[in-house]
Amino acid sequence: MGNTISPILADIYMDEYQKQHLHELNIPNKIWRYVDDILIITKMSKPQLDKYVNDFNKIRGTIKFTSEFE
Repeated sequence: MGNTISPILADIYMDEYQKQHLHELNIPNKIWRYVDDILIITKMSKPQLDKYVNDFNKIRGTIKFTSEFE
C-alpha cells in the first residue's frame, strides 16, 4: 500500500504536467483530470487518438499514457 500523501503528490504533479504539456498538443474538445486520470472527449478517429497518446508518451519518459476508444 502506498503512502497516504501519494494521491496528493500525484494530483499536484499532474496539475503542473497538464499546465506545462497537455495544452501544448492542442487537443480538440474537452479535457478533464482527476488525480492521475485524464478524460478527453473528442471526435478524433482511432488513428488520431493513437497519435496523441504517442505524443503524450514522448513528453516525459516517466509517465505513460494509455487510451480506450469508444
